[in-house]
Amino acid sequence: MLEEDEGLLKRRAKECRDPNEKIRYFALHFLSIGRSISEASKAFIVDRSTIYDWMLQWKHEKTLSDKPKEGRPPSFGEKEEKEIKKLVEESDPSKHGLDATM
Repeated sequence: MLEEDEGLLKRRAKECRDPNEKIRYFALHFLSIGRSISEASKAFIVDRSTIYDWMLQWKHEKTLSDKPKEGRPPSFGEKEEKEIKKLVEESDPSKHGLDATM
């Protein structure tokens, strides 16, 4: 089942930034190269049922990302994160009317 997705799983495992998601991709890549579920379970220190759950999620969704969780939404979104990053990298508060001389 996973053999045909070997390249995609490998690429996603390398590119993924979320550590938990990365482990899932590595585990399924491990299976895609012919290793057994028992071996994957031992290598990635998870139950066999967890491996089966990841396989089902991959089969149906072609992603191993966590689902959004209930609770308070993030304070700001991607647009605001980019703006803050730009301001930090710019590192010139005087451009924005702030006197930050020391």
